[in-house]
Amino acid sequence: MISKKLSSKNSIKSKNFNNKTKKNTKIELNLSNIKDIYNDIIKNCSDENINIIIEFLLNYYLLLKGLRNIFQIYIKSKKPYNILNKLILEKFNINLYKAQNKHIRLIIYNPNKFNINELDKTFMEKYALQLGKFYVCASNDFSNCNGRTTILARKLKPLLCKNNKKVYIRIELYAQMCNYSDIANKKNIDKIFKIFKPIQKTLKEFDNNLIIENDFIYY
Repeated sequence: MISKKLSSKNSIKSKNFNNKTKKNTKIELNLSNIKDIYNDIIKNCSDENINIIIEFLLNYYLLLKGLRNIFQIYIKSKKPYNILNKLILEKFNINLYKAQNKHIRLIIYNPNKFNINELDKTFMEKYALQLGKFYVCASNDFSNCNGRTTILARKLKPLLCKNNKKVYIRIELYAQMCNYSDIANKKNIDKIFKIFKPIQKTLKEFDNNLIIENDFIYY
């Protein structure tokens, strides 16, 4: 006969084991399943919030390809965050830091290339430099900036979603405020294009129907 005390201990161990098993059900988000999720979203467009999923997938693809060490997803409302959370964050092992004030800021990183303990949580100039060499205009004061430059991905034709809404895919992968003099600087232009070219090549291989552009807008 098994004593009640021993039986109780085994029951507790069994519960703990089951809890650990549940916690480890997440799988790795790799190059293959990124493409599968992306194709499914494009084919079965649900609503306008798919842009946030595509933004995440394209950036994560660049992360896995070694073209980014860290990226940011900035979300202004709960609905797109909840969709991203349900489809991606709850299912896959993702290295991320979540900052929340007025809006939600997700910082996703490669732990082999970036030490999250060194993340600059002021989210100003030092943080911009941590995001990559693209940020040639990193500053703590953008009040006098008269321009903006981006690397973006878009599709020429809108998707027709299940709610009969047309959704235009336009994803800013990199974006920064700048002064005209900073962008007109040849050294900075060369830096940006050095980053842009491999991103363009890689994402065109991912989806040949994507248009990858480097935009300069002056105010």
